Amino acid sequence: MAEIAFTATRSGDFEVRFAASSCDRGRIIAAGRHEPRANEPMSMGHVEWVEPPADVVPLSRGDMIRVCLRDGLAAATGAAEVVDPPSFWPQD
Repeated sequence: MAEIAFTATRSGDFEVRFAASSCDRGRIIAAGRHEPRANEPMSMGHVEWVEPPADVVPLSRGDMIRVCLRDGLAAATGAAEVVDPPSFWPQD
């Protein structure tokens, strides 16, 4: 099992994309609505956990995961490339 986590301090619709160089590329592997919780500090934001589909895991070196968040006209994106999978990840 693998999970992708992200945080944001604002509400918005999100997409998690696999092999995405931008928010209009790659495969959408999860989507939903992110809502910060009232009792969490705004500097931290609410952590959203997403489980990728089985055909994406295990992640390999060079895989790109991008999170795209949109709140009306405002948008934000963040990406991470798998550089060196931790030793607890399944090895081939």
